[in-house]
Amino acid sequence: MKFRITFKSFSIIKIQDLYNNIKETLVKNNCKSYGLIILPTKIRKFCIVKSPNGNKDSREYLELHEHKAIFNFDAQNLKFLSNLLKKEVQSDVLWRLIKL
Repeated sequence: MKFRITFKSFSIIKIQDLYNNIKETLVKNNCKSYGLIILPTKIRKFCIVKSPNGNKDSREYLELHEHKAIFNFDAQNLKFLSNLLKKEVQSDVLWRLIKL
């Protein structure tokens, strides 16, 4: 059976760390993996006025980078998937497992 894991985070390094941990589990269970595919980064820009009294010249510009990646793999037995789902995940990485 084929599965896909999608990752979302504000740090690409944390996505790669989680990918390496999951890949180690897959190698131990003799599953075929297809590598990490990094999707384009979504950048959101914000402009905030610093002064509460309306001084429009004093502004602060912020950027928020949201990284996404997908990872496909084949699995024959479903027993190790429970271990995969119980694996300790960093709190700032969102991931979802989908059956293809």
